[in-house]
Amino acid sequence: MYLSASTLSIPYTPSLLPDELLYSWLARLVTYNALGNPRQFLVTLFGTKDVVPSPDLPTRLEALHHRLGSASPANSPEHLIDTATLYPYHRPFLTSERHTAVLWLLLVGDGKGLKTLMGRVANRFGASPPLRYCSDCILEDIGHHGAPYWHRSHQLPGVTCCATHGIDLVPCSLLDAVTDKQRLILPPGQIGSGIVRKAADVLQRSFSVLSRDLLEGGLPVIDPLWRVAIYNTAIRNLGFGSLRHRIDYVALTVALRSHYNDFEHFTHRDRLLATPNHPLYWLRSLLERPSRASHPICHLLLIGFLFTSIKKFKQVADVANQSLSNLCATPDGGSQASHDHQTKSEATAVLTDRSLSCRQVAACLHLSVTTVISRRRALGIPVAARPKQLLPERRSAIEAALKRGQSLATIALAQQVSIATVYRLRAQMPALNRAHAVRQLEHERHRHRLCWLQLARKHDRAGVSQIRALASATYAWLYRHDRAWLRQTCQALRQPRSSSLRIDWAARDHCLCQRADMIVETAKSCTNRPRISKTFIFCQLGDPMLRTNLNRLPNLNARLNQWVESPFVYRCLRIDWAIERLITQGLPLKLWRIRRLANIRDFSEALQTYAIAQVIRYS
Repeated sequence: MYLSASTLSIPYTPSLLPDELLYSWLARLVTYNALGNPRQFLVTLFGTKDVVPSPDLPTRLEALHHRLGSASPANSPEHLIDTATLYPYHRPFLTSERHTAVLWLLLVGDGKGLKTLMGRVANRFGASPPLRYCSDCILEDIGHHGAPYWHRSHQLPGVTCCATHGIDLVPCSLLDAVTDKQRLILPPGQIGSGIVRKAADVLQRSFSVLSRDLLEGGLPVIDPLWRVAIYNTAIRNLGFGSLRHRIDYVALTVALRSHYNDFEHFTHRDRLLATPNHPLYWLRSLLERPSRASHPICHLLLIGFLFTSIKKFKQVADVANQSLSNLCATPDGGSQASHDHQTKSEATAVLTDRSLSCRQVAACLHLSVTTVISRRRALGIPVAARPKQLLPERRSAIEAALKRGQSLATIALAQQVSIATVYRLRAQMPALNRAHAVRQLEHERHRHRLCWLQLARKHDRAGVSQIRALASATYAWLYRHDRAWLRQTCQALRQPRSSSLRIDWAARDHCLCQRADMIVETAKSCTNRPRISKTFIFCQLGDPMLRTNLNRLPNLNARLNQWVESPFVYRCLRIDWAIERLITQGLPLKLWRIRRLANIRDFSEALQTYAIAQVIRYS
């Protein structure tokens, strides 16, 4: 159950000022009511101390709205999102699914993955920029409203100047993003004399106005396909479309860079121009991958170039949405599937109506004449030949060339026709199409086989890997289409590898034996030493591969068997060392003293017998 503002003991709630962030309103609320510790007022306002009040995209707004009750600055949580956050700036360029997910995170979520879902992290334009203010706006706010506050339009990504006054914004350094996540601060109440009011660049100011208009425009979610259709229509109207309904990206990129003066004064200039080989590559993402969450900066730059203002873009978008609604609505109130079936039946009836010429059918169905001719011939409807454009002799010559398997470009050049004509003739005759494909495959197979065999004869001793590196495309084609022949040929090219000894094991055996002799002699001369074992000798030699190659070192293996001490022999040596030490110190040879100095835990019967014999010997 949510509590009202009066129950929360908030004596005064200010009104939301024009273009004010919700973060700024909360900061003024906390300041006016002296709510104190951040964790205390966060529990008071949101019902939890774990929330982080984000300046641009705050979360848990439903809980905040219900806890404030009648003191809430908006009528509903959704209205709060539209009037006091930056989400309207992002909304038009999201899909319906992303919009639903983002709205849920803003209302009841904790904000995890919010900016990643909106594309602000992947686009690398900065997910959390610092708070900014305009010095002239601060003076006007104090004069009109009695207090400074944070403006929404000043916090938009990529905006560095005030859209109203045309001067550069001042970043705020009072808030540390690491240690002050839950603090709520206000802009400075006084503007110092050291603040320089620098006029911004004209293009940067126009971009700020464009961003502000997008934020205040209240645009809904625009269907990605319709958005791309709007962009493509405007691009072609400006003359950047080709005859094949494609976009001339090179000319569009040059024009866009010239329009914005190569983004000279933009904050994210390097990101916008990336990469050097493909500048403004984000244009392809906007036009070819519309469902991807691209940053609104990219959309704004394209909208500013194509439409010059958000108002004109909104008018075109409203017309597109109306067209989409009319298209989705059926005339008789039935389902969309039945309407589509009816439309398809009508198109088929027009196509099979022999009283209509192909040009009339093409105009009625909004198709090309070539498509109508191909579809009518596929349905078995006779279509008269066009002798003025393609004589029967030339048509027969093209068909014969296709049967021989010649390439389409060669046929078009030889018969002096367009390559589209050759494609059309081949598509109208399925049997000829298949025969031409078989002949083309045979020609390609012969060409690639010949290339591979020539390389194999020229580099007969090189091996398959080196020949493949010289003609990787040929190898790939043969691997896909003629794998059995390629494997048979490669089998003959493989040369048996001659094994050669790279190590003189006899010399190495002799050298290791000399080193091991010195190690063993040095170890035996020491009184307090470890047991001489294979592991001890291997560690002193420092060769990790000795155990693996011990069968190749017969002399070293034989000496190891001579040098290695058993645990019993080593313990007997320790007993001898203990007895010598006791004699040197002049102490009586007691069994317990020998055992303690020898440091032998498991003093077996055999060791005790040996120790007694040594004591009798030295007595």
